[in-house]
Formats: sequence, structure tokens, C-alpha cells
Amino acid sequence: MIGPILRSMRPRQWSKNVFVLAPLVFAQKFRDPSAILVALSAFAAFSLMASGVYLVNDSMDYEEDRKHPQKKNRPIAAGLLRVPHALGLAVLLFASSIGLSWTIGPRFLMTLGVYLVMNLAYSSGLKRIVILDVMMIAAGFVIRVIAGAVALNVPMSDWLFICTTMVALFLAFTKRR
Repeated sequence: MIGPILRSMRPRQWSKNVFVLAPLVFAQKFRDPSAILVALSAFAAFSLMASGVYLVNDSMDYEEDRKHPQKKNRPIAAGLLRVPHALGLAVLLFASSIGLSWTIGPRFLMTLGVYLVMNLAYSSGLKRIVILDVMMIAAGFVIRVIAGAVALNVPMSDWLFICTTMVALFLAFTKRR
């Protein structure tokens, strides 16, 4: 049972959360142990939240996923993890992420909340609207960088915002191509 649960949490996708660490580098705080701890906590909070979102998304799409050549092997679509269990685990992951976020600060928690609401809206149907699909994928990367800056209480430069947006749009369009 642990294998399907872990696969459904998609730990390989946590690499996207490295964007949360960008302000640590660009604010030159990568030698400050307390800043590193905060940044890693922000990374963990986003990873927990993202895993919960994946579980909700897969629970909503399992019937469609069963017809897809690759997605049919996802644990929920394959029947290895039941939807009620997946949704229960998602709630636990959301609660853990929110608890960890609270220790970072209320502004970080609000930023993570925006990420959650955006992704739940995406899973609920916005992913089926072509241009919104790409924009929301890109916004997820930008929100991660903003959250990293908020967590560290450092300003985010216009250049970091613009460059992140451009890289995020490139990644999103490439994914959908």
C-alpha cells in the first residue's frame, strides 16, 4: 500500500519546488543557516501541498486516466489506491503543509493558499481551457519564487520576476506542445 501512496504523491515532481529556493540564491542568503532552514521548510511545505493537489487531481480524473496509455498506470486509475483514501491523504498533506507554513509566517501561508486555490481551480476544469492551462502552469512556478521571497522576507527584483515568468512560460508551452 505504501508504494501506490508514494507514487501518487509524485515525489519526482517536487523538483519544481526548487523555484522556492531561487530567492535564497539571488538574495545571497545561501550561507545563512537560518535562511537555509526557512527556505528548506518552504520547499517542504510546497512539496506537501503539491502532493495533496496531485491526489485530488488524480481522484477527479481517474476515469479519464484509465483510458490514457500512460496515466492508466497511476495508482488511483489502476485501482491500487481508492479515491476516499487518496482524498483523506490529501487532507492530511494539506493540513501538514498549512501547519508548516504557519511556522514560516502568515504571508507565506497566504501565498501557499493562493497556490492551492489556483491548483484546485485548475483541477476542477480550467486545465481544459487551452491558454488558461498554460498560464496557470506558468503561474505555479512564479508563485513558488514569490513564496520563497516572502518566506525569507527579501524583496523580489523585477528581473527575477520577469526571468521566472519567461522560463515558466517556456516550460509550460513546452509541456503542452
